[in-house]
Amino acid sequence: MSRTVFILGAGASKAAGAPLMNDFFDAAEAIRRSGIASVDNGSFDLVFDGLAELTNLNAKATVDPHNLEAVFGAFEMAVMCKRLGNLPSEQIAQLGLAIRRVIVDTLEGSMQFPIQDGEVMAPSPYGDFLALIRKMNQADMGSVSVATLNYDIALDYAVYRAGSSIDYGLPGSRGTFPIMKLHGSLNWTRCAKCGGTVPLDLPALIAGYDLTRSLIRGAQYVRLPVRKRLVQIKHCELPCEAEPLIVPPTWNKAQYRDLVSVWERAAAHLAEAESIIVFVYSLPPTDEFFRYLYAIGGNPDAARLSGINIRRHILIVFCIMGCLAGVAAIIYTARVGSASPDAGQLLELDAIAACVIGGTSLMGGRGIVFGAILGALIMASLDNGMSLMSVAPYMQNIIKGAILVTAVGLDMAGRKRS
Repeated sequence: MSRTVFILGAGASKAAGAPLMNDFFDAAEAIRRSGIASVDNGSFDLVFDGLAELTNLNAKATVDPHNLEAVFGAFEMAVMCKRLGNLPSEQIAQLGLAIRRVIVDTLEGSMQFPIQDGEVMAPSPYGDFLALIRKMNQADMGSVSVATLNYDIALDYAVYRAGSSIDYGLPGSRGTFPIMKLHGSLNWTRCAKCGGTVPLDLPALIAGYDLTRSLIRGAQYVRLPVRKRLVQIKHCELPCEAEPLIVPPTWNKAQYRDLVSVWERAAAHLAEAESIIVFVYSLPPTDEFFRYLYAIGGNPDAARLSGINIRRHILIVFCIMGCLAGVAAIIYTARVGSASPDAGQLLELDAIAACVIGGTSLMGGRGIVFGAILGALIMASLDNGMSLMSVAPYMQNIIKGAILVTAVGLDMAGRKRS
């Protein structure tokens, strides 16, 4: 077993061109419009029809129609239940195959492999990653293995370029470098006879690829089509299936027995590893700050142990809040035409109620800006309505307090159910 296990999370191939989960369908649409010959337009049309049905159902469910993980899982459930909005049953039966083809075509169309001196090189950042592993081996830091959640073959190709053979953890796999692809891979398929998982060797993939046209055009990058070469694989003396073996990135994988040996191998490596290092896509600074705030609100102890400077972020939030309170005071003073030291009393009740009505949890870790704005509009409408009805000020505060208590109660009840 390995002394060090690297886990490559979703987004580890972002620098190589692979889209993130929340951007995947935008990238898929761009690939379809690009006119790449290998794209299966029928599958793209069916998947986007399914997305339209999911969008219509989004008001009644919690499925995010922009997230690949959520959509893949929802389509698998739709195939099982044979129902998805108004989509015909014969189209629903093809959804599983269609979304797999969209994933494959999008990854193959997005991933960029650099050309150097007439050879296809490993894409960034996997060349540097293999150089790091090489240094670890030279320093006698023990054996290394990789568990990845990604479908693409960027890591596989980098290992091939480094001169190592791959041990996928599949039956009969005898390579020297363990790579456990927990969700399957673009270069894996099934044997048409025995149903076993069979990988396409990287040397066979590269041997069948002609660089001449790319070199003539002076291209700096190429795309490596994998799916159309799967038919070249033979197992049990028969050609294998022409579709890659990939499974949804969801927690429920009971129906995918093909990858049990991979999962068992990964569990064994993780159980005995001395060091586990996780690589994921780094958020840009603008997103990172707000993600940290979500983490601090959801679980301050976990955020602190993750390396987040809690005091610094809380101080920044209070500074921002003070600046916004000053702006609100200027607007309020301009509105009433006078200034008073006790102006704005109990307006914090309106602000808190607006946020809670808009979906922000007082327990922390949940809330969106649009929801807070919507809650503020609701509270402003309520204020205006009560003023027009000549409701007494003390009664207005009682009503607002009752609304706030109700909203908090519903939030706590929802947390208990989840």
